[in-house]
Amino acid sequence: MREIPERVYRIITRRGFVEEFWNELRLRRAEDPKTTRREVFESLEELYESEFGEEQFPSYDSFRHSKEFREHWNK
Repeated sequence: MREIPERVYRIITRRGFVEEFWNELRLRRAEDPKTTRREVFESLEELYESEFGEEQFPSYDSFRHSKEFREHWNK
């Protein structure tokens, strides 16, 4: 059986995807402040799709308007 990488395991759920998004955004912006939210979203979405064969969110806009994103945004 193939072992699932930790990062992939964290994005299995939508809530985990959102949490990983914010962590990744923080790390990338520490290296390059011009990193956009869309860039981070697209890289995580590509990872998810390569592992599971489908998208976690149908679009960047649906991600931004998701319940999980809004809950994290309002913390």
